[in-house]
Amino acid sequence: MGSVERLGPDELVLRVDSLAQAGDLRGAAEASALLLQPLAHGAAAPEVLDRVLRAAACLQDACGHPAASSFSSSTLAAARSFLEGAIRCTATSKGSEFSKDPVGAPTLHEALAVAWTTGEACNFVMGQRHMLRANAPASFARMLARWAAHLPAAEGELLLCRACLCTLCVAPQMLAGGSSGVLTGGPSTSTSAASGVASVRTLLEHVGELHRAGGAPSLDPAAPLGNFVSLSLDALERRSAPMLTWLVAQYEPRLRDPALHKYVGPPCSHPNPNPNPHPNPNPNPDPNPNGNVNASPSPTLHRYVAVVQRRLGLELAATCATCATMAATAGSASPPPGFTPGLAMPAMSPPAERTSTIDDND
Repeated sequence: MGSVERLGPDELVLRVDSLAQAGDLRGAAEASALLLQPLAHGAAAPEVLDRVLRAAACLQDACGHPAASSFSSSTLAAARSFLEGAIRCTATSKGSEFSKDPVGAPTLHEALAVAWTTGEACNFVMGQRHMLRANAPASFARMLARWAAHLPAAEGELLLCRACLCTLCVAPQMLAGGSSGVLTGGPSTSTSAASGVASVRTLLEHVGELHRAGGAPSLDPAAPLGNFVSLSLDALERRSAPMLTWLVAQYEPRLRDPALHKYVGPPCSHPNPNPNPHPNPNPNPDPNPNGNVNASPSPTLHRYVAVVQRRLGLELAATCATCATMAATAGSASPPPGFTPGLAMPAMSPPAERTSTIDDND
């Protein structure tokens, strides 16, 4: 390591690439960690971040190599440590009011998701947690296909539905053309990331391609819960809270299907449970060998549906507030078509409680 520490920053990136291609993931990760030192001292110049992203790409490629299955748990932990540090050093905001995880560069989240799902002891729960913030639907679809292979076929549609709902929950902006700054506590990110609705549509397209090619037989976007997601996206694009509420009521039996409770658990009385992520591919195995699923504290899909409904109300309220401000400052100018200043939606003000509702079990 002593010789590596004497390298210049650009030479260090080349060394990381060389080590990663040679299969020395641990050495590449340890060398990459040196690139974080300028960020730790407040040097956030574009070239510094670019070197970190290039190193992360090298580690991701190494984790995606067929030989990666032989990496030891400590080697993969070293790669994850660098990537987690890179996210902390570059994080700018939360994903939304319903997510407490810091959001760094999407490519860092994708690389970390790949690192979490590499090797024999892969953790798909943590992999999904970062894929949700990676803006990489094709990679996310492939991860879901691998995850579904570890689960009973009947649970595939649940896995896909939950991934779609969680994407809507944590996206910086759920609706296209909205004002995400209200939700993130920062400036709008509409120019740098797709809306949650657009991201889910793209994810469904990639999953559909895998399903039709036989790579994900249990992940069918045309299954009942897949139809629920597609129709919900239509309701969100129409900004129709009543339509979304009606869909939830129509799909109520399916959202609470007892056949799916082994995976997501029965209805939960507490609004914000805090289960620890399980390291196995199936994160919520049946906790009761006697088959009493009612003993499980895990939440159902309603937890995520409720967050989507709340986000719709928040973003609609933010949009109306913006329109009202524009009308007030325009003076005698004509208001936007269809806008009535007297209908400023006071009933859709943000809820008082803004705690994280997703990260504990996504």
